[in-house]
Amino acid sequence: MKLKILSLLPSEWNGSADLRAMLLSLIVVGGVFVLKSAYAISEASGFLVLGFLAILVVYWIPPIPKETYLRWIITYSVFLFGFFLFLFPIPAVFSKFVSYRSAQILGVLVYTFCCWLLMRLRRTSS
Repeated sequence: MKLKILSLLPSEWNGSADLRAMLLSLIVVGGVFVLKSAYAISEASGFLVLGFLAILVVYWIPPIPKETYLRWIITYSVFLFGFFLFLFPIPAVFSKFVSYRSAQILGVLVYTFCCWLLMRLRRTSS
């Protein structure tokens, strides 16, 4: 008996991409709450550890991407680590000038915009 994970999704969803994003979010957010309450691990450490764990797991949701497993892990790990830097350590530096939450939002927006520009450059060059 074959388990059809994608048959559980509504038909207007983009199948595996939406399921991957949903599973990644569930592992990271749910896990951070569990690690914070059960093991007293900080949000930043829990986010980074569970993000890497989720990246390792999410690749295997069918259909498996055409890129290699190593390239998948490296690409998304670099993206996650950059997101982590702009979400936790860098706002602490700028919190002297603006509130911590504003520094977080500004940092994540700048990082996301830079990643978006890089993806557009990559798409136009190929």
